[in-house]
Amino acid sequence: MKKSIRQYLAQIFLLVPMALLTSCRVGVMTHTRTLSDQGYIEIICTDSHNPVSVFVDKDTTFEAKVTNEHKRNVKGQKYTVAPGKRHLVVKDEDGKVLYDRTVMIYAQQSKIIRINK
Repeated sequence: MKKSIRQYLAQIFLLVPMALLTSCRVGVMTHTRTLSDQGYIEIICTDSHNPVSVFVDKDTTFEAKVTNEHKRNVKGQKYTVAPGKRHLVVKDEDGKVLYDRTVMIYAQQSKIIRINK
């Protein structure tokens, strides 16, 4: 009987620490996955502005929300664009050209487009 109690206690002393060590995790583990072939543009204006139309290389058009620039750093809406040399044209709702330049968009980086009213 003593031998079975010893065996029982030995099993408990071996299994309990193993269960405790395998069930806990140290720290917070997160996995992020981003696409490496994307660049970003953000449109900023010093004054409040209505949404604008953005033309990328004359073949892609989308409507973008304009972020109001403040002294404090406020993150605005970012739009994905294929990296490389891109011709960007930004027009307001009346068709007036606010920005017309060829820019280099790098992968995983944001390009800030500043427009003035």
